Amino acid sequence: MRLIIREDYDEVSEFVANYIKERIRQFEPNTERPFVLGLPTGSSPVGVYKRLVELYNSGQVSFEHVVTFNMDEYVGLPRDHPESYRSFMWKTLFMHVNIRPENVHILDGNAPDLDEECKKFEAEITRVGGIELFLGGIGPDGHIAFNEPGSSLTSRTRVKTLAYETIIANARFFEGDIAKVPKLALTVGVATVMDAREVVVLITGAHKAIALAKCIEEGVNHMWTVSAIQMHPKGLIVCDEDATLELHVKTVKYFKSIEHVHHSLIGSENLSLQGGVKQLKNVLAAADSRPSTPMEMEVASHNKWEDDHSGGAGGRRPMRMSGREDGGGGGGGGGNIPFSKMIFDGKRMRKAIQRRTVDYNHSVARWMQERVWIRDRRDSRYLRPDPNFIVNMLPPVAYLDNPINAVTTKFIHTSTNKIRFPVNVVRWTPEGRRLITGSSSGEFTLWNGLTFNFETILQAHDSAVRAMNWSHNDNWMVTGDHSGIIKYWQSNMSNLKMFQGHKEAIRDLTFAPSDTRFATCSDDSLIKIWDFNTGTEEKTLTGHGWDVKCVDWHPYKALLASGSKDNLIKLWDPKTAKNITTLHGHKNTVLALEWNQNGNWLVTAGRDQLVKVYDIRTMKELQIFRGHKKEICSAKWHPQHERLLATGGSDGALMFWMTGQDQPVGEQETAHESNIWSLDWHPVGHILVSGSNDHTTRFWTRPRPGELTSDKFDSSQHHDEEPAPVKNEDYGRHQFTEPPPFRPHNAQGAHSKMEPPPFRPANMPRPPSIMDNNGPPPFRPNSNFGNDAPPPFRPPPHQHQDMMGGMMRQNQSLPPQQMQHMQHQQQQFDGGFRPQQQQQRGGNPRQFGRGGMQQQQQRHNHNDRNMQHQQGYRPPPPMMNNNNNNSNNNNGRYNDFQQQQPPRMMNNNNNMNKRPYPQQHQQDNVPGYRPPPPFSGGGGNGNTGGNQQHHQQQFQQPRDSNKKPRRWN
Repeated sequence: MRLIIREDYDEVSEFVANYIKERIRQFEPNTERPFVLGLPTGSSPVGVYKRLVELYNSGQVSFEHVVTFNMDEYVGLPRDHPESYRSFMWKTLFMHVNIRPENVHILDGNAPDLDEECKKFEAEITRVGGIELFLGGIGPDGHIAFNEPGSSLTSRTRVKTLAYETIIANARFFEGDIAKVPKLALTVGVATVMDAREVVVLITGAHKAIALAKCIEEGVNHMWTVSAIQMHPKGLIVCDEDATLELHVKTVKYFKSIEHVHHSLIGSENLSLQGGVKQLKNVLAAADSRPSTPMEMEVASHNKWEDDHSGGAGGRRPMRMSGREDGGGGGGGGGNIPFSKMIFDGKRMRKAIQRRTVDYNHSVARWMQERVWIRDRRDSRYLRPDPNFIVNMLPPVAYLDNPINAVTTKFIHTSTNKIRFPVNVVRWTPEGRRLITGSSSGEFTLWNGLTFNFETILQAHDSAVRAMNWSHNDNWMVTGDHSGIIKYWQSNMSNLKMFQGHKEAIRDLTFAPSDTRFATCSDDSLIKIWDFNTGTEEKTLTGHGWDVKCVDWHPYKALLASGSKDNLIKLWDPKTAKNITTLHGHKNTVLALEWNQNGNWLVTAGRDQLVKVYDIRTMKELQIFRGHKKEICSAKWHPQHERLLATGGSDGALMFWMTGQDQPVGEQETAHESNIWSLDWHPVGHILVSGSNDHTTRFWTRPRPGELTSDKFDSSQHHDEEPAPVKNEDYGRHQFTEPPPFRPHNAQGAHSKMEPPPFRPANMPRPPSIMDNNGPPPFRPNSNFGNDAPPPFRPPPHQHQDMMGGMMRQNQSLPPQQMQHMQHQQQQFDGGFRPQQQQQRGGNPRQFGRGGMQQQQQRHNHNDRNMQHQQGYRPPPPMMNNNNNNSNNNNGRYNDFQQQQPPRMMNNNNNMNKRPYPQQHQQDNVPGYRPPPPFSGGGGNGNTGGNQQHHQQQFQQPRDSNKKPRRWN
C-alpha cells in the first residue's frame, strides 16, 4: 500500500485524473479487452471527473473502450430524479465523454427483486473479467460506498439500511427534509472492492484525518471499513496535507521519502510502479538519458564549487541526484544515497513566516493600574501621535467618552482554509482567546486570537453552517445549518445534542437573557422558541410572509425582534407568541438586525442599502445611515461603546457608524471581494473580524498612534490619506507621523475630511487646538448650560505641561517663529507657572493625592490672579445691577448647575448705566463668534465686586478656582 500526499484538494484531483489517464493508456483497451473502471459518487470525486473531462477534450484520453461500474444507488428513487446517482454520473462525467451507454453499469434501485439485481451486478463484473481499477472515496467515519461501520469485510453487493447519521448528512440534497431521504440503498460490498486488481482511495479534508490515521497506523477493523485496503496487494491512498494532521511525523516522513525515491528512479512521466512499469531496467536506462532537473543542475554546480575549493573531487563525498551507483573518489569514498539532502529530520517542514500579533493583555493590565487614579476624563494621560507610544494605548473601555478610538480600520491578517469555502458566520469565544468560523462545508475552524494562525478544524455539520451563538453564561454554543439541524456544543467543542429544528435553512438564532430558551428563524418563514434543557419546541411565531433572515432577543426583556424577506420588522412577545408591532421601515429584504446593549435601540440593515436605528420607546426611526452602494449583509454594535456600530456590504465594503453622525466615521471600501456575511467584535472591543463569501476571514484593529488609516485595502485613495484619530481627543483630533506645515486652525487642510467628534454634553466647550496660531482664546460661557451637565472646567495644569512639553520636544526642528508661538501658548496654558518652579516649591505635577490637589489648586489660583498683569490682558466688563439693596457679595453668583448665562433682565430702577461690551475683545477675531450679552447682577448697594469677580473668573478659566469642581456622570 502506498500513500501519496499532495498539498490540497485540487492537486489531489489532478494527480488521480492523470493516474487514471496513464493506466488507460498503458492498458491499451479495445473491443475484446476493455478497461473496467469502478467509480464512486458524492463530493470527493467531483474534481477528478472535472479533470477527466478536460483531458478528454484535449485528446489525451478516450473512454470508447472503458466499462464502468458504480458503487451504489438509492432504493425507490426514480432514475431521472436529480439526486439519484444515475443522474449524478451522467451530468458530471458520462455525457461529456465518448463512453458507450451499454458500457455504463449502475444498480437499479427500482428493480422488482433487489436481491436478484445485486446478483446480476456481481455476475456482470465477473463476465467482463473483473474490475481493473476501483476508485473510491470515504466518509468521516471511514466507510467506503455505503459499507458503514460494522459492515462485514467479506460482504458483496447487497441492500443496505442507511444509518441515521447518513440520512441527516444526505438531507442537504433533499431540501433539508429528512422525510424525503431514502432509507435503503444498493451498494457494493467490501469484498467486491477488494477483488479489483487495483484500488485508489481519495481522502481529503481535516474532518477525515482520524479515518486516515485509523486506516494507515492501526490494524484492519470492521468499524473502519476503509482499513481493509491494508490487505490489498496494490492499494493506493491519495490525500491532502489536511488529512494527515492525525498521522505521526515519522509516518508522513516515511511515505514522502518513498515518493522522492520513486521519482528519482522513473521520473515524473511514470506515476506509479504498480501502474504497469514492465521493465525496470529500461526505465533506469531512460532515467540515465533523461535531461537533468533544475535541482540536479544545482547540486552539480555545488559539486563543482567544492571541487574548485578543495583541490579536486578526492577531498569530498560526491552528491548526485540520480539513482545510479557512483564511486566515491579518493578520500571521500563511498557511493551516494539518492536525494540525501531530501531526508527529513523528524519534523514537519513548514515555511518560516512572520506573523502579526495584537496582544491586549498589556493594555488591560495597564488600565487596571491607572484607572484607580483617574477620576474623570481630565485625568486621562495624553497619548502622543507616534508609534513608539503604542505601549501607552489602553483598551476601548478606557475611552468611553470618545467612541472614535474604537474604530478598527487597520488591517491585520487574512485567514483562509486550504479547502476554500465561503465563511458564513464568525464568533469569538467568550474569553476572546480563539475565533470560530463556520463555513459552507459544514466545518468549524478555530483561529488563534492573538497570532491569528490556524489551530484546528472539525467537521461540525454535514451542510453549510448558517447560525452560531454563545449563551450568556459562556458555557454553551448552539449552531444551525442549511438543512435545519440544531446542535449543542460545549466550550471544548464536544457535540452533546443534535435534533431537526426546521425543514429549511436556519438563518439566525439567539439566546434569552436567562439562557433557558433560545429562538431560531428559518427560510420556512417561521420563528421557533426552544427549551434549551430538553430541546423541545415551546412556541412557533407565525406572521412573516416569507423567509425570516434574522432574529434577536432583547438583552433583558421578554421581547424578540425579527427581519424578513417580506421587508418587515416585527416585535414579538415570546410568552404569548403574538406580534406586538410591525415596523415598515425598509423597502427590501431585512438581512440583519441587533439590539443595542442599552435596550432602547434596534439597528436594522437590508437590501435597500440603508442602516436604520429605531428607538422602541417612541417606535420611530432615530437615525438613518446612507453610504453603502449595495445591499448590507451584516451589522454589529460595539461591545463597549453603545453609539458605535459596524456594517458589511455585499460589495465587500466595511463601514463604521456613530449615532449622531450622518457620515461614516471609518470605511474600508474593498475590505473583501464579495459579501461580508458576518461581523463580530472581540470581547475587549479592539479587534473586529469579518467573514466573507470570498472564502476569507479578516481581522481589523485600531490604528497605532500616528499611523495613517490607508493600507493595501484602500490604496486607491492614497492621495486622500487620513491620520488616525487621537486616543485623547481633548488636545487635537488627529495625529501625524511627522510635524505638519504650520496652518491656522481653520485653514484648508488643517484637518482631514473625517470629522467624528466625540460624545460630549452640549454645554462643554471644545478646548483650543494646539495648532492655532492665535493661541487659545479664553473660555466663553455657553447659553445652553443646563441642570443635566457639569460646570465648565479645564484639565489640571500637569496635563497641559505634559502635552505642551511633548509638543515642544517633538517640534525642535520647527522655525523660531513657531517655537516662540508654542512657548507663548504653553505659558498661557499654565498661567506662567513652570514645572521647574513647581518642583522647587516642593510640589509634584503628577501627584493625585488629596493634599497634592489642594496645593496645586492654591498655586493655580495664585497664577490666575497674576494673569491680570500679563501683556495684552483685557479685563471683562463690569456686571450690571438691578437695584441698590444691600446684599452680600455672593448673592449675585448663580448655581453652577443652573443656567450658565442668565437671561438679560430689565433694570428696575431705570439706572441704565450699562457699560458697552469691549469691541476689541480677544475673541472678536474668532470666526463665527457672537459676544454674549452683559450680565445683570442679583443685587447690592452698587458694589458689584462679587458679580464682577465671578464673571472675570468665568472668562479667564473654565471653572471657579475657589472651589472644587463637582463630579458628574
